[in-house]
Amino acid sequence: MKTVKKVVTHPCILACVLGILLMITGLPIPPGLDGAVTAVGNCNTAMSMMVIGMILADINFKDFWDWTVVKYTIHRLVIIPAVVYIVCSFLPLSKNVLGLCVLLAAMPAGATTSMLAAKYDRDPEFATKLVVFSTLCSIPAIMIWSSVLV
Repeated sequence: MKTVKKVVTHPCILACVLGILLMITGLPIPPGLDGAVTAVGNCNTAMSMMVIGMILADINFKDFWDWTVVKYTIHRLVIIPAVVYIVCSFLPLSKNVLGLCVLLAAMPAGATTSMLAAKYDRDPEFATKLVVFSTLCSIPAIMIWSSVLV
């Protein structure tokens, strides 16, 4: 219950809920707050890459190769997009929408995985290995899925 409370009150979750509410209601962000949100959003990618780099620096290269990471990456880049492809093939979707669904399903683990694992003391080294390995493997995987979808 303590973990659920932490997750529900996490600033990322609260920001997502607020963003969804603003999107649904169409209310504008106040002018002063708009600039601050844009500035924070612009440095988001750089900060997450720095966190991943710092965690990665603590990982011994010999410990980097983990079969659980490989299995996760295969699921993330091959099995999930294949299931999405099969399911969407039976739906009345245009070729573009089908391709978009499959490619979105074939994306690697998000950079925030490492940051959230570090915040909640849930094996940030493992999460960083997932992010790095799945990102490296996503380059050929996305090219293959793109050629399959053409």
